[in-house]
Amino acid sequence: MTKEKCAYSRFLDGDKSGMEEIVREYNNPLIFFINGYVKNLAVAEDIAADTFCKVFVKRKKLSDPSGFKTWLYTIARNLALDWLKSAQKQRTICLNEVDGYSETDFDNAILENERAKQLHKAIREIKSDYREVIHLVYFDQLSYKEAAKIMRKSEKQIKNLVYRAKLSLKDILEKEDFVYENL
Repeated sequence: MTKEKCAYSRFLDGDKSGMEEIVREYNNPLIFFINGYVKNLAVAEDIAADTFCKVFVKRKKLSDPSGFKTWLYTIARNLALDWLKSAQKQRTICLNEVDGYSETDFDNAILENERAKQLHKAIREIKSDYREVIHLVYFDQLSYKEAAKIMRKSEKQIKNLVYRAKLSLKDILEKEDFVYENL
């Protein structure tokens, strides 16, 4: 049984420390994932909190041991997409932008060396599907099957997306004289 499945099972059995362990394990990666959609760290933090609230309230029994992480990221993705739909209707100004917050500040905090900055910049330049699949497969280390469930695509489509994303990244990075090991 995986670590998160064990923690979630403990939570379902009434042990609140199981949920605390899940939040500790997934809070930052989930915020980073959501921020890829909403491009606003404060909103991403709120959506991550909402995601954990939904997990807490729903208390879904999972038959697939690897299904928890997929279920968690699917909830987060759906909440982020819902937020984007409502944000397009509202057209509000974010206070973080007024106070001088920029996405670069967030990027610099996460990516400390120059190579990582170049790679992250290149990832932002590729198509959104490519960006999402790269994040799920490489940053969050989900399997193709799990990424397929989250993105609502087949495993074959995920394999093709990963391949095309890597080619696209390679083209961008070569134009910038990026020295890479093996994409």
